[in-house]
Amino acid sequence: MPSPFPGMDPWLENRILWQDEFLESETSLIEIDLLRVGAHTVAVPVESLRERGARWDYLVCLHDVTDRWRFQVWPLLIADRLPELPIPLGTDLAPILLNLQAVFSECYDTGRYRALLRYNEPPELPLPEEQTQWVQELRL
Repeated sequence: MPSPFPGMDPWLENRILWQDEFLESETSLIEIDLLRVGAHTVAVPVESLRERGARWDYLVCLHDVTDRWRFQVWPLLIADRLPELPIPLGTDLAPILLNLQAVFSECYDTGRYRALLRYNEPPELPLPEEQTQWVQELRL
C-alpha cells in the first residue's frame, strides 16, 4: 500500500522493508488486512494459507516475538466477527486479550464512517452470492 505521503518517507512506502524490520526486531507484530482486493499485505506467506485451504476476505496476523518463526492467523470472511487477539506483553507476562470487534465497532459508532461509507450501494468489488444474500439480510 502506498504511503499517504508519497515521496516523504521511503520506509513508510515500502511495506516489505518495515515488515522485515519488525520481524527481525524484539517487537511483536500485529497486522490487520481489511482490504478485499490488492496485494497480500500480512507477513505470513499467502502460499502457506492457500496450502491449508484457508478462505478469507480479511486477514489478521500476529507474530509474537517470543516464537519468532510462528504466525497466528485469523482468516475471516466478510460475515465473521473480528477476533479477540492475545496481545503479547513479553516473556514474563501473560498476554492480554484485545476484542478487535469491539474496537472497530466503537470507532465506527463514534467516528464519521457512517456519513462517509455508502453501505446502501453495492460494493465496488461484487460479493459472491452467499455474501450478497447475507448483506441484504443485514439491511432489512
